[in-house]
Amino acid sequence: QAIRRNLVPFVAADTLLFLPLFLLILLMIIGGTALFVAFILGIERGNMDLEQGFTLLGGGLLICLLPLLLLAIPVLVVTLLLRLFAFRAIAIDRAGVRDSIRRAGQFVRRRPGHIILVFLLLWIIRLVANTIAGIFTGPLELAALRPLLPILTGAPIIPETSPMVVAGGIIVSLIGLLLGSLLFVLAGSVWTLLYQREIGRAHV
Repeated sequence: QAIRRNLVPFVAADTLLFLPLFLLILLMIIGGTALFVAFILGIERGNMDLEQGFTLLGGGLLICLLPLLLLAIPVLVVTLLLRLFAFRAIAIDRAGVRDSIRRAGQFVRRRPGHIILVFLLLWIIRLVANTIAGIFTGPLELAALRPLLPILTGAPIIPETSPMVVAGGIIVSLIGLLLGSLLFVLAGSVWTLLYQREIGRAHV
């Protein structure tokens, strides 16, 4: 019960935050379905030929769905930003669902520069870490793919080399999983420290 009670605010915040995006996606699905039905009915009833039908379908997608898709992209970005800080307001300050979203909105409006700088910093760290990891995992990946070359070339497969595929694949997967986990923890810690510094102190 305690776990369920603690999870309820996060689920409620997610529901409220993703509601606008859900409505946009729902509109796109309804619009796309309506255009497809109009296309099928027009072809079956002979009101238009196939070329006219595709013109109607393409024009409808361009006019109706493209603006919704372009609108959904910034809505998704804002939603993820608000979620990032709303969750921390709930977890750290025990804020309510609406209050956590309000605090997250205030932070995003007041500190857009901080958010962009932290995002760029984390992106650079991830890029450097992946590049360094690729230097070490590259030979392992080549060693793992080498036994698969006979399959591509049609040459006989050498059974003795098959363990290299398994061993190399496991090692590369473990390194990728470890690196991804470390970067995930690092990003979460940085965003939490940023929240505590800029918002958490203001509500102590």
